[in-house]
Amino acid sequence: MEKELIKIIDTAVKIGLGALITGISAYFINGQKHNHELIKVGNAELRSTVKEIVAYIENSETLVNR
Repeated sequence: MEKELIKIIDTAVKIGLGALITGISAYFINGQKHNHELIKVGNAELRSTVKEIVAYIENSETLVNR
């Protein structure tokens, strides 16, 4: 009886530790993915702003040349 109880507790601890490790890993991986997405959005906004500036400069040059 005592050995069965120890086996049950041992199995429960192993399952709990496995779940804890999985949860912590998922938390950090999700954080990295979120940061990567923020960087992608920032880069896209920067590209858009640069394109707008280039278009403005091209339009200005066209008006000056007329």
